[in-house]
Amino acid sequence: MNMKIAVKKLFLFPIVIAVLYLLTCSCACKRGVNPTNTNMASDNLAAVETNPHYMRCEDFSVLEQNKGAMDTEKIVILYSSKGTGHKSAAEAVDKVLRASEKKLLGSNKKFVIAKVDILEGLVPKLQRFDDYMNAERWIKLKELVSLQWVAEKLVNARQALWDNKILNRIMRACDERPPSMIISVFPIANYVYAEIAKENDIPLLIVPTDYEISHFINKINELKNPPANVFMGLAMEAPEVTGGLYKKDPRHPSVPYCVIGSPLRKEFNDLRKTMDRAKNPKKIKEIMNYRRSVLNIPDNAKSLLITLGGKGGSLEIIEQYLKAFHAMQKQKPLEQALHVIVASGGSKLVIDGLKAHAAQFANNKLFNLKVLDRLDAHNMALCMASVDAVLAKPGGSTVAEAGMLKTPMLIKSDSTLALPWEKTNMLLAKRLGWGVDLAFAPKRVVDTQDVVSKLKQIFSWPKYLNQETSFIDFQTKFTEFIQLIRERETKKFSNFATLECRQ
Repeated sequence: MNMKIAVKKLFLFPIVIAVLYLLTCSCACKRGVNPTNTNMASDNLAAVETNPHYMRCEDFSVLEQNKGAMDTEKIVILYSSKGTGHKSAAEAVDKVLRASEKKLLGSNKKFVIAKVDILEGLVPKLQRFDDYMNAERWIKLKELVSLQWVAEKLVNARQALWDNKILNRIMRACDERPPSMIISVFPIANYVYAEIAKENDIPLLIVPTDYEISHFINKINELKNPPANVFMGLAMEAPEVTGGLYKKDPRHPSVPYCVIGSPLRKEFNDLRKTMDRAKNPKKIKEIMNYRRSVLNIPDNAKSLLITLGGKGGSLEIIEQYLKAFHAMQKQKPLEQALHVIVASGGSKLVIDGLKAHAAQFANNKLFNLKVLDRLDAHNMALCMASVDAVLAKPGGSTVAEAGMLKTPMLIKSDSTLALPWEKTNMLLAKRLGWGVDLAFAPKRVVDTQDVVSKLKQIFSWPKYLNQETSFIDFQTKFTEFIQLIRERETKKFSNFATLECRQ
């Protein structure tokens, strides 16, 4: 008898879960997700995330004090604090909006900008991605990436079942007004944000931080009623970039788009413009002064920047590179001294681990090591422009920054085993002549012979090999794109292509 009861309970369990799911969805629908619904604030107040880690609106209280003198318009930027490139992109978008307030809004209005760390607390064990990345555990990372659909399902489930947490984060960031625009620089679950934007008649602008964009628009074109107010801002008009938009129909993009350049911080765009104005970009005063005084690189020396991600990268791998370059300078040295700069990302592990190496090479005339702490955008741009080459992981931001500043790259290819978007970044960089890729390092053992030969190869390149790559000023193009979307919302254009937003 007990066995029969147990079996019945076993069969009843999924049915109970299904009923609870339907009831919850029904309740959510009755409660409504429209921000104009006055009941939403009281019904969902307990679920609103108030942790400042989620909502960065530092200037809102000041603006509220001056509300009589000026009106405000709210924009929400969705990002994840776990990705350095996504944080940099969110910062770049934020600064452009603030710099273009008068042009976009007029003299008596200001933007209230909420940068919302959208996945924090919604996807369990999110920290593992960073841990695997920094430790270069690519097999584990590949397994994690293959579960992106699980993360998206979790986000979608939370949206439907747990008091609309995502909606609350978007709608209640800074204040209770709905935003006039949602901007996402993060790939996971954009289709969920698209549904929210459609339900509440808010434009959603997706700004990818990688050249491979399929994972940014995943499932958007699979929605039963694809939202008409989703737009893409692309880095460039290239097959690797635009291809993801034409998978369903080779004649029509699945999402309307504009070419606005890579979402880089203003300092990189400004430095590139300064270089373009100079007759000899590498001889401009600011870069040469930085090279000599800050980095201590003599004019007759070669220089290499190692940057393996915003968190500093793996100390073990960096040490292998240093040993390879030091051995090269002892056995078959370059004609000039080699200065290696390591961007640590502020990692204490990397900084402390390389201190002994720096002391070891202190009096070496052919080989010099300098370890830098975390750099802001101004110093990172100058550092990258000052060196003769960059050894980097092919993250979207790093590849775009080096390409923007015309600094040749040695591309560390191991991450492409796990991250398909970084493979696209690498292949595009190779095709455009921005750099060469290094051999894989199986079992975390660097192919020193390959690294040395590729370094000598890239140092022998003619200066400014990649000058033909067109420069797109993100700060200017992004502002124009926002204007186009605002015009579309005002005039209700039926065909976005009529606005001539494409390059």
